[in-house]
Amino acid sequence: MAVTCADGQMAPLAGATLRDMGYQDVSVLEGGIAAWTKAGLPLEKGLTGVMTPPNDVVILGVDRSPAEMMNYLRWETALGEKYAAD
Repeated sequence: MAVTCADGQMAPLAGATLRDMGYQDVSVLEGGIAAWTKAGLPLEKGLTGVMTPPNDVVILGVDRSPAEMMNYLRWETALGEKYAAD
């Protein structure tokens, strides 16, 4: 698994977190996307490499109903339980 961010500042933290969660094959792109593009390497944008659009994205905003927010909180709780240490 490769982890990156815009400038290479946050990816090392994400990589360390993934390793702490038990992932073993974690790499961090040094310098982030900025270094990648500066090196002249190709960069995909959008959902070009994804077979289907993500279905776990929650758009936050002031127009969210209480029921929608409860569904989101249930999803977050289930996600935490899924990755909780035994």
